[in-house]
Amino acid sequence: MLCLTHLVQVAAFHEFLELLEDVEMLGCAALALLKLWKVFDHALHVFDRLELGLRVLGLHESSDKRFDFGGEIDLRGDKPVFDFKADVRHLQLDRLNIFGLTSPYALRTVIDSRLVGDKIDDMAGTVHLTNTDLLVEQKLYHLSDVQLSAGNLEDGRRKLDFNSDILDADFTGRFELVALPAAFREIIPRYLPNVMLPVKGEAGRQEFDFNIYLKNTSVITENFLPELYFDPATRLHGTINAANKTFDLRFEAPDIRYRSMRWLTVDSRFTAAGKSMEVELTADTVYYSNQ
Repeated sequence: MLCLTHLVQVAAFHEFLELLEDVEMLGCAALALLKLWKVFDHALHVFDRLELGLRVLGLHESSDKRFDFGGEIDLRGDKPVFDFKADVRHLQLDRLNIFGLTSPYALRTVIDSRLVGDKIDDMAGTVHLTNTDLLVEQKLYHLSDVQLSAGNLEDGRRKLDFNSDILDADFTGRFELVALPAAFREIIPRYLPNVMLPVKGEAGRQEFDFNIYLKNTSVITENFLPELYFDPATRLHGTINAANKTFDLRFEAPDIRYRSMRWLTVDSRFTAAGKSMEVELTADTVYYSNQ
């Protein structure tokens, strides 16, 4: 195994720097996923506040048959119950004035929900979406299958599993995923004191293990970094403990490509504990072509 920094030759160094400059764009992609997560979380709160969840969507008694609904949404208990199957043939999300969307967003999907809870971090049950089409500013994205399941374990920890065409992920422990960025804003300055990040919101309790397997990231990369490619077997996994301000993250990818550069068998590790942080970047082979 050779050190990645030793493998990047002078001829490739310029493009390597450009890749580093585009880290901000990757951050934008991550924020986009986080916003999508928050939209779903906010939707649960909306249903919890309204007397009739269906009326806020303007889908009750639809004359043009854009929506079929079977089951119930029960808001009478301590936590709302979403036990239904819905066939959404067309839903103009930007017209709902709920999620703060300004650009045209249209959704088509089939939802099978067996869910209890009013926010993403305390829900229990499953949500299954099939044949989902999302139209964003004249671009159509299709997801064949999306499944989310969550519940409490006997020892008080939680487990959340997410499976989709884009990635698979699982989280086990005590976590509040919506507050995770705030937790990192508190952790990073301990190891990089010159990096002062604004703290926004409460960090919550973050003590969990996670695994993320990338499958098809083209939906993300084609909008933010169209020249970037990740092998479908790419994996990000590790542990995070916000209370102790420690983390151990590992990134493994059989193949990464960016413009005229290519990295094979990439293995990167970021470990922070005590007052030090270690970063290890390795790869078996790096290719560069000026063609």
